[in-house]
Amino acid sequence: MSSTPTSQKIVSGTIWVFLAEALLLPTGLLTAAFLTRRLGAEGYGLFTLAATLIGWIGWSITSVFTRTTIKFVGEAADWRAIGAAVLRLHLLLGCGAMLSIWLLADSIASQLGEPELAFYLRLFAVDLPLFCVGYVHRSILVGIGRFPQRAIATAGRWLARLLLIVGLVAMGLSVPGAILGSIGASLVELLICRFYVRPSLFDRTNFPMRKLWNYAVPLFLFALSMRLYEKLDLFALKLMGGTAAEVGIYGAAQNLALIPGIFSLSFAPLLLSTLTRTLARGDKLAAEQTGCHALRSIVLMLPFAGMNAGAAPEIVQFIFGKPFLPAAPVLAVLIFGAIALAMISVTTAILTAAGKPNWTLMLAAPLVP
Repeated sequence: MSSTPTSQKIVSGTIWVFLAEALLLPTGLLTAAFLTRRLGAEGYGLFTLAATLIGWIGWSITSVFTRTTIKFVGEAADWRAIGAAVLRLHLLLGCGAMLSIWLLADSIASQLGEPELAFYLRLFAVDLPLFCVGYVHRSILVGIGRFPQRAIATAGRWLARLLLIVGLVAMGLSVPGAILGSIGASLVELLICRFYVRPSLFDRTNFPMRKLWNYAVPLFLFALSMRLYEKLDLFALKLMGGTAAEVGIYGAAQNLALIPGIFSLSFAPLLLSTLTRTLARGDKLAAEQTGCHALRSIVLMLPFAGMNAGAAPEIVQFIFGKPFLPAAPVLAVLIFGAIALAMISVTTAILTAAGKPNWTLMLAAPLVP
């Protein structure tokens, strides 16, 4: 990127957040390697199903207002009003989703042909309010440009997740231990975020909610389309007759295709925040240059994806062991899909900053069908 202050800040922020999010790779792989050996393919498959469903719900809820929050916070002279409004909405939606899972767990488990899954879903649902509230704080930190603090909170989450899951499963708690470890990690991240920024849950706000919803609806539909697209393969595998063990193998391949997704997860919100504040200052040229550099950064990931695909069997065997070797050809395909999704994420962040949220929906909606 160029040496302008805007580019320097986004590069610095991206490095901070990417390093924090990149902890998901070593900690996630260590966790997965530990769980696949302790739980076996079937137990790991059940955990993957529960984690995928709860994660999809949590990400869908937070996607309603994440980009909208970052954009409005970045434009505002005082972020507290929008912060309080979005915090209350996320708490309400998170609690509502938790109650819904408690009521529907048996039906979901029956449809997936795994009765034991119902208990795991009810337990994992406790994570939804914690995750949703924590994500509001993350969005506010990004919106006000406090990228290092956002990175510290994320790093705390991934490290806590590894330690808690390994510790609880090693104590003999099996799949429930892995779920409790995930819930504890969300709590750790929330506490770290509250140390840096504290939107009020109870203060009254005059922020116009209609403005928030008008911008949020197309972005939510975009995010919902992306979440459905990203997880459709895993659930289709199960619904079309796949076993829990086969789901575990496919989930292992997904875990190894994380790097492009980690980059886009780190980069896109920071890009949106930086472009929003740059355009608010009226510096359109700097915003255009930053957007072009962002797109080029995704293209530069293609050679690394090729190396990953070529070495897929060796990577899978080293991390998960021989029983998971069937995941290698799946990984060789998924890694390129992950780069394509990273390009979509960056492109739609640019469109959002430019005030074109409807265009993001037009790009993503056709993916699911």
